[in-house]
Amino acid sequence: MPLPYYLLYSLNLTPWHRNHVHQHFVETVARFREAGQAIDLGCGKGTDTKYLAQRGWDVVAIDMVPKATASAAAACKDTPRQPRIILGDVLKVEDLVPHYPYGLIIDNGCLFSLKLSQQYSVIGAISSWCKSGALLLRFGLFTEESLTQSVPERWHLVWVDAAKPRYRLPGDPMPTWSLWELQ
Repeated sequence: MPLPYYLLYSLNLTPWHRNHVHQHFVETVARFREAGQAIDLGCGKGTDTKYLAQRGWDVVAIDMVPKATASAAAACKDTPRQPRIILGDVLKVEDLVPHYPYGLIIDNGCLFSLKLSQQYSVIGAISSWCKSGALLLRFGLFTEESLTQSVPERWHLVWVDAAKPRYRLPGDPMPTWSLWELQ
């Protein structure tokens, strides 16, 4: 586990944390007729996990920082469905989380900091448990190439929303949201 995350959480310096869910997340959840099973990779303080649990989803959330998982558990304590919040490394997802038929995978800024092969491996492992038509919502800093190289071929890109910075060198990663569907 990278030391900076431990340190930043201990100092309450979490600039990536937000108290609201992103519009892309809300729109993705609205695609489902009914709640199902979801996994939240790098759940942080649990904002997305709580949103899903409040709507009846069975959520498995994982993060490697004890303070983050404690905050997520506290945020979700009054939700109708209690999420399963796991302290652990997403690189060991196969050993740590239940192998449910997930309908929704959330990667809101977690995996992009890993090597492409590691991202591919984590998503591939979870994909093997998912049902056809499952959705994968991702946010991170991606180049055009890294976005597609980090997701197994079974996933079809539904849409991508990449920020258009004023100044950018070719090949620089951009803040990018993407939605994928499992074929």
